[in-house]
Amino acid sequence: MKNYRKIVVASDSFKGSLSSMQVAEAVEEAVADILPQCEVVKLPMADGGEGTLRTLVYASRGKMIECTVHDPLMRPIKAEYGVIGDRAIIEMAAASGLATLTPEERDPLITTSYGTGEMIRHATERGLRNILVTIGGSATSDAGLGAMQALGLKIYDTEGRLMPDGFAGKDMIRTARFDTTKLRETISGTAVTAACDVNNPFYGENGAAYVYAPQKGATEEAVDALDHGLRHIASIVSRDFGTEIGQLPGAGAAGGMGGALHVFLSVKMVRGVELVMEQVGFRGHAADADLIITGEGRVDRQSSMGKVISGIISATDRPVLVLGGRVDGDGHMGEDGRITVIEVTPRSMPDVIAMRRDVAQENIAKAVRSFLT
Repeated sequence: MKNYRKIVVASDSFKGSLSSMQVAEAVEEAVADILPQCEVVKLPMADGGEGTLRTLVYASRGKMIECTVHDPLMRPIKAEYGVIGDRAIIEMAAASGLATLTPEERDPLITTSYGTGEMIRHATERGLRNILVTIGGSATSDAGLGAMQALGLKIYDTEGRLMPDGFAGKDMIRTARFDTTKLRETISGTAVTAACDVNNPFYGENGAAYVYAPQKGATEEAVDALDHGLRHIASIVSRDFGTEIGQLPGAGAAGGMGGALHVFLSVKMVRGVELVMEQVGFRGHAADADLIITGEGRVDRQSSMGKVISGIISATDRPVLVLGGRVDGDGHMGEDGRITVIEVTPRSMPDVIAMRRDVAQENIAKAVRSFLT
C-alpha cells in the first residue's frame, strides 16, 4: 500500500459523463477508503473548451449572467456567461456548441457562431471591457465570421451584396470583402483574450476543417468544401489586412474562430489549461503533493496537443496518475517514469454503459483503489 500524505486531483471532465468535480469526488471517495489520513485537494480543471466557464467562475466566486442569443441554426436560445470582477468570461460552447444541437441537426456548412458574438456584445453593453472568450466545443466551421457579424462586421459577397446575419460555413466561398467600421466601434476600448486548447492552423491537413469538421457532422465532401472556404477567407484577410492566418497556431480552433479573433479583435491567445491552472492555484497546491491525479474521457493523440493532461504534466515534477475512460495505445505520454496511465473502463464494457455517471464514477474509484493498494 502506498503511503501518500497529500494528493491533488486536477482532472478534465469526462465529456458526456462526468464534470471535472465529479471526477474529483470519485477519486476522493476511493482515496478515503484506502488512505483515510491522506489530504485530497480537488481542483476543477478545463482546457479552454466546454466546462471552462463554470470552472473559472467556481474557482473565483464570480457570478453568472443570462442573455438571449441565437444558437448555431439562428434560433433564440438562453445562454450564460460569467463575470469575475470587471471581466466577462464567455464560453463559445454556451451559444454555439455541439450540445445546443441534436445529432441530426449538426452540419458545419449551415451552422453559425453568431450567438457567440452576441454574448460578447451583451457583455460590452453592460460596460465590461475586459473579456475572456473560451473557444472550443463548437458546432461551427464558419471562420468565426458569424460572431464577427454580431459585433458589427459587414460581409459582402462576390456580387457586392451585404450578406445577412447568420454567416455559415457554406458562405465562406462567396465572400468578397469586409467592412470593419461598425465592428471597430463596438469593440473600442475592449481588451479581449482567447483561451484556446489546441494549436491547429486555420486550414490544411491539420486545420479546422480536416481535423474537427467531421466531429461536427460534416461529410467528406463538406470537409473539402469547408477547407476550400477557409483558404479563401485567409486569402482575403491577407490581401486586405496584410495578416497571414493560414498556418497561424490556434487559428483553426473552433472552426476558425481563433483566426477571426486574431484578425478582427487583436486578441491575446493563451492556453486554456494554463489560464485555469493559474486561477485555481495549481502549482502552489502541487508543490508539496505526493501524487497528482489527472485524466479525461479519452486519452489519445490530442492529449499531447494542449489538453489538460499535457498541461498538468508540464507544470509539475511530481508523480502523475493519468486516468482515461478509454486509452488509445499508450496515450502518447512519453517514457517518463513518473507518469502512470490507467484505462479505467473495462474493455468489455460498452461505451453506452461506461458513460453513465454512476458507472463512470465507480470505474474511476476502482482504478484508484487498485493503484493505491
